[in-house]
Amino acid sequence: MKRRNIAAFSLVFVLSLLYVSACGKPDSSSEGEVITTSSLQEISDISESTIETTEAELQSVNGIEGFVEAFNVSSDIDLVFVEDFTPSDQSSDHYRTEFRLNGYRDAVGKSYTFDDATVDIVYREPMYGDPCLRIYMIGSFEQCEDMIRIASPIMDTSITDEILQETIDYINGNYVGGHREANGYYYSDLGMTLFEDDDGSCSLLLKMRND
Repeated sequence: MKRRNIAAFSLVFVLSLLYVSACGKPDSSSEGEVITTSSLQEISDISESTIETTEAELQSVNGIEGFVEAFNVSSDIDLVFVEDFTPSDQSSDHYRTEFRLNGYRDAVGKSYTFDDATVDIVYREPMYGDPCLRIYMIGSFEQCEDMIRIASPIMDTSITDEILQETIDYINGNYVGGHREANGYYYSDLGMTLFEDDDGSCSLLLKMRND
C-alpha cells in the first residue's frame, strides 16, 4: 500500500471578508469622503453573503467530501461514489439501528465502493462538540486494515504510526471464537468496532470519540 504523509493534505481554510467601497468625486462642500447608509448596507450584504458561502464550503470540506478527497490522495484505491442516502430513512438499504436516534435526524450519508468492498459514510453535527464522521465498511480484513491505516490519521491528525500499528496488532491478535474481533476498541480520539465472519469478510465501524 502506498504510504504518503497524510498530514500534508490537511485541509486548512482562511476566512477573509473583502470590504469594497466605491468612491465618486467628493463634493466641493465636504472636506472628506461621505459614507451613506446605503453604502454601509451594501457592505453588510456582501459580508453576510461571503460568510454564508464560506460556512457551506467549510461544512462540505470538513464533512464527507473533504474526507474522501483526502483519502483518495493517500490511497492506491479510490473511494468511488455510488449514491446519497438519508441515514434516518428506515426504508433505505443503508439504514442501521442506531440511525433511529434523534442525533441522526438531520444526518447525511454517502455510499462508496472501495474496490469490491462497500463503504457508507455518515456525517452529523451533534448538539455539543465537533461534527461527527462515521465510516461503515464491509469487505475483507485486508481492505478494512487499509481503511484503518488511511482513514484514521485523516479523522484524527494526532494519531501516529506507532498507535496505528498497535491497533492493527491488537486486531490481528484478538480472536473470539476463531474470528478477529475489536468490540468497542478506542485508540487516540477514535473508536472502532470490527467483527470477522466465517467467510473471512469483516464488518468495520470507525467513529470519532465524541460520537
